[in-house]
Amino acid sequence: MNLIPLDKLKQDAHKQLAPVFGIRESKALLRALEEDLWDTPKTLLDGDDLTVWTGAIQRLLQHEPVAYITGKAYFLHLVLKVNPRVLIPRPETETLVIEAIRQLKPIHSPRVLDIGTGSGCIALAIRSAFRECKVYGLDIDPLVLDVARENAQEHRLDVEWLLADILEEQSWNNLPDALDMIISNPPYILESEKKYMSVSTLNYEPPQALFSVDDPVRFYKVIAAFGLSHLKSGGRVIVEINEFMVEATMAVMAIPGYSQPELIQDLSGKDRIISMVKL
Repeated sequence: MNLIPLDKLKQDAHKQLAPVFGIRESKALLRALEEDLWDTPKTLLDGDDLTVWTGAIQRLLQHEPVAYITGKAYFLHLVLKVNPRVLIPRPETETLVIEAIRQLKPIHSPRVLDIGTGSGCIALAIRSAFRECKVYGLDIDPLVLDVARENAQEHRLDVEWLLADILEEQSWNNLPDALDMIISNPPYILESEKKYMSVSTLNYEPPQALFSVDDPVRFYKVIAAFGLSHLKSGGRVIVEINEFMVEATMAVMAIPGYSQPELIQDLSGKDRIISMVKL
């Protein structure tokens, strides 16, 4: 049986990847494959393992995100299963969750609704931070909720998953109320921003989780309106926003019944989060 050292395969793959992605990114991609492509560490490959490795390199060369190739993504302290049905969690959203957890700490047994839950990263990170917390994760796609359920089972975290379209007001009566927080990272990228985006995101990640085509602030309008009837007095709305749509987003969320929206920056110093309190 001919065993090939993984280090040798990585050297060969780097020669293919570096001209496409650059030296630093190439090394990072290969490190991710080495760590996450198999459940146990490998140093020598043959047969099926070699086929898996070769296929993974070809998929990288087609600009497929490494998280979809390995099926794993990292979010705060969680390792999550992902597939092309769900958006790959971003560091900006970690900032959203860290801020949400800070706001929830003084509340006893908080009730939280995550709108557009995707992989469940937000809902699960919040649930893991509080022993007594009721968390709901809502999405429009049942196949997306299957991914979130798998992640909840993997981490043994109790989250109630809800299938609904938040844009359809008639569905609101069936959704939880008396909430302490509504949190969301809704679709907010403009069509005009596509030219600045990576091929991997445009070609592989779900567009419905990225783009708000008809009205770039419609989700924010709906979330603010929903919160008026479903939040407790003193409950909070906290959302991730497009840094290029700050004024428009602030304007549609600044409605009677809430405190003045607060703008919070991410770790890169970009306007990324709006938070406000129901009066």
